[in-house]
Amino acid sequence: DNIKLYDDAFRSVNNPRNLGDATKFVEMFIEILYSSALEISEELSIYASQINKGGSVIYTDSAADNELEKAITFIVYQAMVIGSEMNVKILAENIGKTPQTVRTHINTLIEKQVLEKNGKHLLISKELMSKIRNYKWE
Repeated sequence: DNIKLYDDAFRSVNNPRNLGDATKFVEMFIEILYSSALEISEELSIYASQINKGGSVIYTDSAADNELEKAITFIVYQAMVIGSEMNVKILAENIGKTPQTVRTHINTLIEKQVLEKNGKHLLISKELMSKIRNYKWE
C-alpha cells in the first residue's frame, strides 16, 4: 500500500523539473503517519474495551477472593488480550511482591480454576474466559 505512495513521492522529488521540492514526499509521509496512528488508535480502543470487560468480570464475578488474587488475574488477562505471555517473575515485578508470594497466590488461583498453566506461562482458565465472553454490559 504505502510502498507505491512512497515510490511516487520519491520520483516526484527526484524529477529535475521539481528542483528537489520535497513537498509531495513530506505530504505522503505525513499521510502514512496519520493513517498508521488511526489504525493504532482503533486497535487500542478494541484492547481497552476487552480489558475493561474482563476487569469487570474479574473484579465482580470470579473466584479470586482478595485484591492480590484479583490483581494477579487481571494482569494475566491483560497480557492475554495484547498477546503477551505472563510468568511469575514478571507478575512479581509488576505487583511488587516476592515471586514466592505470587507463586502461592497463583497456586490458589489454579486450584480455584481461575488460572491455568501452559508450561511456564499463565493463562486465564477456560471457565473464566467463558464468563468474560458472555458478560453483558449493563
